[in-house]
Amino acid sequence: MTDAQFDDLLPSFLQSKSKQHFTPFSIIQKAASFLCSDPNASIVDIGSGVGKFCLEAARLYPTCSFYGIEIRYDLFEIANFLKKKLKRSNVEFIHADMKSIPFHSFNHFYLFNPFHENIETENALDEALVLNEKNYLSYSGYLYRQLKRHPLGTRIASFHMPEASFPETYMVVDAHFDNHLLFLEKIQ
Repeated sequence: MTDAQFDDLLPSFLQSKSKQHFTPFSIIQKAASFLCSDPNASIVDIGSGVGKFCLEAARLYPTCSFYGIEIRYDLFEIANFLKKKLKRSNVEFIHADMKSIPFHSFNHFYLFNPFHENIETENALDEALVLNEKNYLSYSGYLYRQLKRHPLGTRIASFHMPEASFPETYMVVDAHFDNHLLFLEKIQ
């Protein structure tokens, strides 16, 4: 499947926003290869949107488990529809605020700058959420604290996030696509 073919599965109001808000397949393939070094890994995508990362990564790595956390109910519903349509059994989508999810349930993380809408509101996906800098700082701080508590060896694939977003205990071990895709691992 190509990015354009995936976009054709989406409702029309999301197709024009896909390039900015949903991960391209080339990034998914590279990120999933890093996150799935353990064939039984449990990987979470925070702010999973319509589930594109989880759905494609699950196809590529059927022994890993993928979880998408999405606060917007309509995107959660679309992700579940696509999960059934594409027959992905190793994916679960969770409709929740990420602050209510126990992070210790996951080994590794995929992050496509999930809180950025809060500081660049003119490119928001929709009007479903209250977006502001206070929310950006609150969610970014919460993620930082949760990642800091994770054990050694925890991996993060981050797309369009600055290295400073992560605790100092994580080291960039590789970078791709002009440093837009960073691979980090907890080393201390």
